[in-house]
Amino acid sequence: MALRLMVIFPLIFTNMCDKVDIEANVTGGGSSGQAGVIRLGISLGLRSFVDNDMIERMKLAGLLTNDWRRRERKKWGQEGARAKFTWKKR
Repeated sequence: MALRLMVIFPLIFTNMCDKVDIEANVTGGGSSGQAGVIRLGISLGLRSFVDNDMIERMKLAGLLTNDWRRRERKKWGQEGARAKFTWKKR
């Protein structure tokens, strides 16, 4: 339920719930990441339907900001991205 609310929040914020139809196909990642991508896509698409004042309010609400965090790569000589191999003295 929380992810569904996260996806439709841009429509509620701009009062466009009954005015637009949205269809989205997303692959890869988890459910939370996919919901975030759909939310960003809806927000970017709604910019052409609202005035500049609403766009500024959307920016302040964080609707037009992308999350650039990505998975850190595994390093050479380590067990994972940050985890090291277990060191044994004896």
